[in-house]
Parts: sequence; C-alpha cells; structure tokens
Amino acid sequence: MVALYVAGNKVGTAADWEKLLPDFAAWRVVVEFRDDAGRPMGKFVPPEPICPWEPNLTKEEIDRRVAAGGGMSLAEFWKRMGVE
Repeated sequence: MVALYVAGNKVGTAADWEKLLPDFAAWRVVVEFRDDAGRPMGKFVPPEPICPWEPNLTKEEIDRRVAAGGGMSLAEFWKRMGVE
C-alpha cells in the first residue's frame, strides 16, 4: 500500500488522495508517496501561486481587474512621485 506523508507525518493512503487533495492544495504542502517500508516513491509539489503576496488570486480575478481599466501610466506615476 502507498502511504501519504506531509512533513514526515503519515496523513493517509493513496486511497485517500482524492478526498485529501483539496486540503493539500489549500495548505500548499509537499506530499510524499512512500511504500510499506517507508521508502520514498515520489512526491506531489503544489504549484506556486500566481501572486505570492495575494495567494488566493485567480486568473479570472486578474482578467476582471485588467478589463476594469484604471491605473496610471508610468509617466503619470513618476510625476506623482515627484520625479521629472
């Protein structure tokens, strides 16, 4: 049987993968797959968030923000900062 480990702790088996996957993705943890003897067989490494400082940001939200417009040009920004 294949066991699932997070941070060295057994959290389930391969049979539990589908029900645990949403938690693993939300926690952004590496999950190791080990055999009955505890030997590593592989690992699941979650993808990096699109925006590290806003980890729940979705592609759809980015598209919405871009479509909403607004903001300022770089020249306007520098002028606002007092750089001529």
